[in-house]
Amino acid sequence: SMNAVLKYVTSPEAAKTFNGLRDRVAAWVKTSNSTLEKKDLPIRVCAHRTTWCVAFDQPSIYNFLLAYYLRDAGMIMCWVGTGKMLLNHEFSDADFKRLTDILVKAATQFKADGWWYADAKPVKLMPLILGPTFEYHV
Repeated sequence: SMNAVLKYVTSPEAAKTFNGLRDRVAAWVKTSNSTLEKKDLPIRVCAHRTTWCVAFDQPSIYNFLLAYYLRDAGMIMCWVGTGKMLLNHEFSDADFKRLTDILVKAATQFKADGWWYADAKPVKLMPLILGPTFEYHV
């Protein structure tokens, strides 16, 4: 069975499949980021072939909550959240469109609920984490 896999991945048919996915993913990233920017949503997607993630353009200590909004909008992710998500070779243009729609829906609701606010500043997490610990133990 390994021989069959190795023969396939070195075939012209596989090259066409892999390059087709690469091109579809690149087009999806461009389209999604354009849509997100037009809707004034402070996220973007980054991808390399079958791996993609959500990048946040606006600082907030609540950005991790976007994963829950994505789930509510119809995206079921693995436990690592928005840091690493995978696409497979069967993703169609309709699937990419649906994925963009889910991202826009979730991010729009996230923004409407006030998790991104205009005067947000980069957050220093160490005082938030260590402050209560030092208060308790000192």
